[in-house]
Amino acid sequence: MITGRTLLAFVDTKDPFMPSEVVGEELAGPILSLMGAREFNFLFLLYTPYTRAKALATRDEVTRRYASCLVMMHELPVSDPNDYSSLMGRLARQVREIMRLSHDADSSVCVSSGTPEMRAAWFLLAAVGALPAKLLQVDSPADMFFGAPDVKEVRLDSSDWASLKAFESPPKYQAGIEEARRLLEDTESRTTGNTKAISELTDRLGVLIEETSRLLGQTGGRPPTKRSRLRASIEEARRLMEETRARSIENAHSISEMVVRLQAFTGRRWAIQFARALPSRIRPTEAFTDEDVAMQLPRVSASLVRRIEAPPPMPGLDEALQELGIFVGSPVMRQAAERAAIVAQSDQPLSVLLLGETGTGKELFAKLIHRLSNRRNGPMQMVNCAAIPEPLAEDFLFGHVKGAFTGANDDRQGVFECAHRGTLFLDELATLSLALQAKLLRVLNDGQVIRTGTLTPRPVDVRIVAATKPNLSEEIAAGRFLADLYWRLEVAVITLPPLRERREEIESLACWLLRRINQQRQRPRQLTKDALLRLEQHNWPGNVRELSNVLVRSVLFSLSEILGPEDLLITPKPAQDDFVGLPTPRRGFKVDDYLKKARTHLYKRALAMSKTRSAAAELLGVTKQAVNKFATGQEDNED
Repeated sequence: MITGRTLLAFVDTKDPFMPSEVVGEELAGPILSLMGAREFNFLFLLYTPYTRAKALATRDEVTRRYASCLVMMHELPVSDPNDYSSLMGRLARQVREIMRLSHDADSSVCVSSGTPEMRAAWFLLAAVGALPAKLLQVDSPADMFFGAPDVKEVRLDSSDWASLKAFESPPKYQAGIEEARRLLEDTESRTTGNTKAISELTDRLGVLIEETSRLLGQTGGRPPTKRSRLRASIEEARRLMEETRARSIENAHSISEMVVRLQAFTGRRWAIQFARALPSRIRPTEAFTDEDVAMQLPRVSASLVRRIEAPPPMPGLDEALQELGIFVGSPVMRQAAERAAIVAQSDQPLSVLLLGETGTGKELFAKLIHRLSNRRNGPMQMVNCAAIPEPLAEDFLFGHVKGAFTGANDDRQGVFECAHRGTLFLDELATLSLALQAKLLRVLNDGQVIRTGTLTPRPVDVRIVAATKPNLSEEIAAGRFLADLYWRLEVAVITLPPLRERREEIESLACWLLRRINQQRQRPRQLTKDALLRLEQHNWPGNVRELSNVLVRSVLFSLSEILGPEDLLITPKPAQDDFVGLPTPRRGFKVDDYLKKARTHLYKRALAMSKTRSAAAELLGVTKQAVNKFATGQEDNED
């Protein structure tokens, strides 16, 4: 008898290792990734003749890495790993034998390896109770974010499993829902009458049984009249039992036909949902009757429709990051993501201010906050404030009433009202005029908007996620941004650092982006170590967006499957106007005072950036004596 922690897994073509996006490197496959994240005493490797060599290599690698884990190999003589019927029959017999040996073990199943048919078989066996084990999904090193591989237990009593990539079929999804609903309604209409009749027949049968029992106690030595009534009662009971059985079998055939048609139309997905809705007392190893299944139809149908129509559950942080395509490869980005999750799940709809340069992912983080909040099923409006013409900005944000101005033929909602009970993302917030900023502040304070052309306030329940570049303090100092609005928004500030400040994640980020690019191509590309080194040395003024564009462009125009440093098409940084930030001359402006302050500021910045005064002098293009004189004067002023 086997005890301890056991793992059952189909050997995948990615086991034990799979190619990396870096030339000469390999990544652990699903089984090794799961073994590295969880400890197991026994490993049951199931494989087909097609993956026999992979299975032997996986066994050897597991034995080398985890000497205390006993590996047992089981070959399924299936010629086509995509043949569901053949695979299911062989697997069910093998699982019964394994469960017999490991009845008292803590069993788990890896649902991240094998063909979609193999994974579907695991789910079906677990759904009907033949496989009492935890279903574990693991991110391989190719998919995981910052930290160790993420292992998730997929529960059949929730909708977790329905989002697994192995079962996604976007082109058929909506059509599958409609066909499933139609088949369920058709089957239920055909069986509801039978089910009602069965209930009535059962009640009549119970009455007859009581009458028969009473008559049995009265027949001994009694007139033949009562014996004939007893005989008639028994015949009637037999007839009712036959009719009940016939109607139950008819129901069961209707259900079976529905499952077959569902399976033929959308594959295994809906059949699996049907199986998981069956009562837990029904097991494939038990002898159960068609009546048992038939009597469950109303509950099964209702359960299926609820699962089809139910809103998506709130995901965990890592699930949401993966769903939105947000890469987290460093502690600082992990901290930013965790802060976003905390703010999103707060009881009050706190306003959020995202600070970061262009291309750092502010829009994606806004979507992350919305996805993790209790407003996730509400609307999310995305607004680029810099793209709104100033004369139309107020109308666009707050709306208008009919007749408010020429051409206002109807009432119109603004984006605030459109985002009611949801999230409003205001990108490039600092580009709004001061007048609009003041009106925005009023909306945030009062929770009401006033359309153009009326004085009637309209309540709005909106979470504001604002985004701007990190130099907001300079905008406030220059009088271009309201300090009161800043203080209203800075309750929750999340800063997204530029890519040049987290160079340690450039290599993993580049591989992650290249992997996504390769998924759209027939022939994947790889990067050399020298190419990765060049990527790490670039400053990336456009951050992640620029890195993604460079890889897409390089893959598109490269004639080789291996990209070296010379194949990376990095666009030179655009020339920057050093005088773009100069103030506009106005009455009372003194150029000498401004230049003196600018000189002081540049000296201080150079000293802060340098370890020695000589290095600061080199940055400024002056002598060391000039820097010493400046530093001495500053020290004297401080004294």
